[in-house]
Amino acid sequence: MCDQGWQLDGGEADAGVEFGVAVAHREEQGQGGNKLQEEKVSLEREVQSLRRRASTVRDGYIEELNKVEREADVLRRRVTQLTNKGSQKNSMTVELQKKVKQADKLRRAMLNTIQANCGGVCQNAAVPALGQVRS
Repeated sequence: MCDQGWQLDGGEADAGVEFGVAVAHREEQGQGGNKLQEEKVSLEREVQSLRRRASTVRDGYIEELNKVEREADVLRRRVTQLTNKGSQKNSMTVELQKKVKQADKLRRAMLNTIQANCGGVCQNAAVPALGQVRS
């Protein structure tokens, strides 16, 4: 190469060394860049995985929440039905108590009538009244 007129003096030799150092530094950065790229890809995969897992967990929570809400609706309807049934039974109990009181009043009136009729008949007849029979 010297016959083409290229000569390296001290300054040009230093420039060559500096260029070699710069190339080596770039190669190191390139390898470091590859490491950074690999780390970036790894982190992106981890983020995607966490997002999928969070989505799955969220879907599970939503599904569980919907299930609990359906069960709560069923229980609310059941409580309403039982409350209505209880109210109907209470109303029926009140009605039956009124009927029992009316029947008791009627029974007493009939008993009084029977006693009045029996007492009058028994006093006029030779047969004593039931309460007056002695053994």
